[in-house]
Amino acid sequence: MKNIVIGIVVVALVIGAYVLFGSKKEAVVDTTIGGAVIEDKVETTKPEVVQTQTTDASLLSLINKASVSVSESETNSKVTLVGGKASFAVEGSSVKGTALAGDVATAKTFKGRNDVIGTVAVNPDGKGAYQYLVLFENKANNLTEKSLAFLGQNVVVKSIIATDLANGGSEDYAIVVTALVGKNTNPTRFIFTVEGGEINPAKSLTL
Repeated sequence: MKNIVIGIVVVALVIGAYVLFGSKKEAVVDTTIGGAVIEDKVETTKPEVVQTQTTDASLLSLINKASVSVSESETNSKVTLVGGKASFAVEGSSVKGTALAGDVATAKTFKGRNDVIGTVAVNPDGKGAYQYLVLFENKANNLTEKSLAFLGQNVVVKSIIATDLANGGSEDYAIVVTALVGKNTNPTRFIFTVEGGEINPAKSLTL
């Protein structure tokens, strides 16, 4: 009988040692608050999808044969586009500069004056294009450049909208240009005001 009791005690000690030291227990992490399961959700902001504005072909054909400036600072720096393209000599360089009309434009009538707003990309040295917004006056389907505004480098214009202003001030109307700049997938909006038939750079805004 004594041997049986000793044997039972030994077995009990072995089982107890296994439970205490031999078994592995995984730590349970409480992922609830008040019993509610908390799910990890990372909210991501999707880039705004911007469609390219469809422009009437007849409007683009007017721009594609217009004379445009290839420099803001130099006078008499205009070239005449042929099929929307032109090349020009760059002073002090053997490289030919190029000008290329964009494929997005719009028309706006203000107090009997017919305006056309488009873009031209000027590449003076083959190293990168400078994008300009160009305001023309349309008389009998002949465009005359009135003013231009610099948009930047690596700018892809997606839409141009000319809209009336409600303040009744000296401004004719506003121009809103939506574009993709560089590698940024979210659009940039350039806002310009037109006064006296010309873009007023002092009243511009970039968003």
